[in-house]
Amino acid sequence: MFSQPAFSAEQTLPSKGINLSKYVNFETSYNEAMLAKRLGFGLVRLPIPNEFFNQSNERVREILSLAKTLNDNGLFLIVDFHPTEEFKKEISSSYTSRNQFLEGWGQFSKLAKSISSKTYFEILNEPGKIPRWWELQREAISRIRKFDKKRVVIASPEGASSISLLLSKRPYRDNNVIYNFHYYSPMEFTHQGANFGSRKFKNFHGVPYPVPGYYMSRYPSWGAEATDNQVRLVKQWSERFNVKIICDEFGVYKGGGVSPADRVKYIKDVRESFDKFAIPWTMWQLVGGFGFKNTNEVDSEILYALGFRGE
Repeated sequence: MFSQPAFSAEQTLPSKGINLSKYVNFETSYNEAMLAKRLGFGLVRLPIPNEFFNQSNERVREILSLAKTLNDNGLFLIVDFHPTEEFKKEISSSYTSRNQFLEGWGQFSKLAKSISSKTYFEILNEPGKIPRWWELQREAISRIRKFDKKRVVIASPEGASSISLLLSKRPYRDNNVIYNFHYYSPMEFTHQGANFGSRKFKNFHGVPYPVPGYYMSRYPSWGAEATDNQVRLVKQWSERFNVKIICDEFGVYKGGGVSPADRVKYIKDVRESFDKFAIPWTMWQLVGGFGFKNTNEVDSEILYALGFRGE
């Protein structure tokens, strides 16, 4: 049986993390990250937009300066390349775009070589339908390894990075890779009323949690036990191959009429399942449609669901 050597990252990744807003400037991301730290999070995931690979080295150094500052303040950081769907389509159809993507990671790794090992690189958020993605991601990792042999890299399966797609993969022969999945099951609940993604969820309103079967075509019902069953499978996959895993997105969209109490219960059940199986996580997100910071206030019920007692 294929088996990786024991994971060789120098530090233990904090178990509780949060996603920041997509990067715009140093100050905004720094302030969000410092709030996350005060709330008790030890890990932040920073989505980087399309321009990440098209900016001058000075712009990249600005992001690396932020990384150094956050690491110096005791935070672990995932630099998450988080482009638009249009960008992913370009990678899918254009050899030039694919090569720019690979060269971008190589150049970034070269500039970032001196940054603390508490900064991790996530190759691409939810790769979607990019052809031969697993092979392309391997090549991106090899470009990073030309300049940085030990940097921890976050690798994701194609599509929306679901558990089922990760289970179909064989890990790379690189023991500084953590494998990522996203968890929004069932989306009839987590994405109800959302005007993005699948159009069918836009018309879902008032879906309760636990979710009765008549809202779903695939399952008789969905609650804590169903989540445990899914999370157990991905944990077994990681143990089979002796690799590390993380869920770096989960949450519930709050803008579609979901019951606040049901949203809290879902987040609590999912978080407890990850903790039960010793899987680190970063919730999506601190600020925004899935977030729990509203203007100058933090939703203490969500914070409690995540295992914290408040600021």
